[in-house]
Amino acid sequence: ITDEDLFPGGKLKMNGVKYFGDCPPETTLSYGTSVILASGSGLSGVFETLLSARNGRKYPVSNLKTYDAGGVSGEIGMDSVLVGSLRFMQSMGVDMPRSTRVSQAVYVAVNGELAGVFAISYGVTRAAADTLGALTRCRGVTPVMATRDFMLTQTFLRAKFRVDTRSMFFPPMAARAELGKRRAPTDAPQAAHLA
Repeated sequence: ITDEDLFPGGKLKMNGVKYFGDCPPETTLSYGTSVILASGSGLSGVFETLLSARNGRKYPVSNLKTYDAGGVSGEIGMDSVLVGSLRFMQSMGVDMPRSTRVSQAVYVAVNGELAGVFAISYGVTRAAADTLGALTRCRGVTPVMATRDFMLTQTFLRAKFRVDTRSMFFPPMAARAELGKRRAPTDAPQAAHLA
């Protein structure tokens, strides 16, 4: 199951932005977007749209790393950039003021200092909810998460889709990137799920 399977085009929306610290807002947005794009996350579209609307620029990212705690890191020039969930930022030692603690938000830190909080709205379609529910109830079927959006955790999916995520397999983030690249051969047996 990929990011697009759960939240097809147009179902992710930016719900608000707040900037912090000494990093200029345009740099925070550019750095955060560049790291998200480099990671291949399902958040790429919503961040790229915001960056384009603000005439921002993309930067090359080196030393990209994914973390199972819910985030990614990379280097842009001499700056270290962290992008991830609240839990991820706390695990990386970033000081998080109380006013910034938003559950469905992407946090960006530059050189260890919180620089921006991007609230994201995840819109659930009935088709995605019905299909995921049916798959999690089906005996002998184990849905494998190949999502690259670090926000899509077991807890998040359980609350958003009201499914039992214990029957799903959540590989480490590094493995999800590889799984997401795989495509079925054209001569593979076809299957369909009718709900």
